[in-house]
Formats: sequence, C-alpha cells, structure tokens
Amino acid sequence: MFSGYATPITLPYSFTAGSPISASQMMGNFASITSALSSTVSSPWVTSSSNIYFNAGSVGIGSSAPAYALDVSGSVRAATFLGQGQLKVPVFSIVQGASQSIPAAVETKVNLDTLQFDNFNYWDSANHRWNPKIAGYYQVNGAVMIANNPTLANGNILFSIIYKNGGAHARGTMTTPDAANYAQSNTSCIVYLNGTSDYVELWVYSESGHATNAGTPYVYMSCVLVST
Repeated sequence: MFSGYATPITLPYSFTAGSPISASQMMGNFASITSALSSTVSSPWVTSSSNIYFNAGSVGIGSSAPAYALDVSGSVRAATFLGQGQLKVPVFSIVQGASQSIPAAVETKVNLDTLQFDNFNYWDSANHRWNPKIAGYYQVNGAVMIANNPTLANGNILFSIIYKNGGAHARGTMTTPDAANYAQSNTSCIVYLNGTSDYVELWVYSESGHATNAGTPYVYMSCVLVST
C-alpha cells in the first residue's frame, strides 16, 4: 500500500528488504500509482493542442471570488490590448438648475443640483462634491457665470475655482463684467484623486457678489478619468 498520498493506493506488488525486485514488478507498481493519481487529480482546464481553456466560470488572480471572466487584483502588463468592448471609466457632468446668491469677495461653493450623467454614481448631492472610487488622474472642468445685474460695476473680478479636499487646487480665468453686466470664468485642470477620500468641488469668487446665471451652458462641472 502506498500511503504518501491523501488516499492510500494499493500496489499489486509488495517487497521486503533483501528480496529481489523485478523490472516488471516495479513497472506494475508505477503504473498503479500513475493511474490512481490521474483519476483523483482533476483540473478545470481543458487541453486542446497547445492551448488550454476554461468555460465553467470566472478566473481570479489575487481574488478568491472573481466577479468577472478574468478578475485581477493588481497590475496587468501587456504589449497590446485588443477588443471590441468599451473601456468603462468614470465620467460625470452636472449643472446648476437654480440660481444661487454669491456673497461679495468670499470664495463660495457652487451648489450644483442637476445631474446630467454619472456612470459610477460617485456624486455626493448632499455636499455638492464628486468623490470617485478609482484612483487616477482626472480631467476636471468647471464654469461659473454671474447673472445680469445693473449694479455690477465694471472692473470687479470673477474667477471659478476647482477645490480638492476642501482647498483651492486650480483657479480659472479671471474676468470682469461685460457691457451687459455678465461675467463668466472657466476652469480646467488635471488632478490626481486617490480613489478613497479625495474629492473635487466647484467654487467661485466674485468681488462684487450677485447671483449666478444658472443653466447648462453657464454653470457646470464635469470630470473624467484620463490615466491611472
């Protein structure tokens, strides 16, 4: 009996110390061991010529519960990625549907309230911020327009600001009101977000205050992942 395996294997020939061993007896025992091992050790992979394949489920690398056909916990290196499917990355856009009063000479968070799209549902509507859960470098855009107000004096400056984690990260174009007393500032930057606690917001500074000119083309923020 061969007992070095989890299930004991009975051999056709037994030997005692000092007894002669024939080649046919050795081959018979080896054949029994090989047969037992091949019948008890199974693999989910099927061999086809020089290829192997697996149709019964998902494959996890670094994951014991793969959620996709191939689920890798870690980095993947390849010379080329080919496919007909879409690469899904976080993308988001929101506008201001209702006008907001902006105090004079104070940086103020813009209350964005009309979501256009947010494919991963990362928008925090209670705090007017976007908090993506995938780490990487994001293109962030924003714009703010101050509405027509006859008391708005020419020369008073306006600029939009992208905030990261509660502090100014990028200030937009600095502009002054036109003859019709409108002023708009645009902001664009690339910012790294860690995929856990980092978030971005749209803020504005208006030297003379007044209300925003709410609406799709005038007050908005958009974000998209561009690199990891």
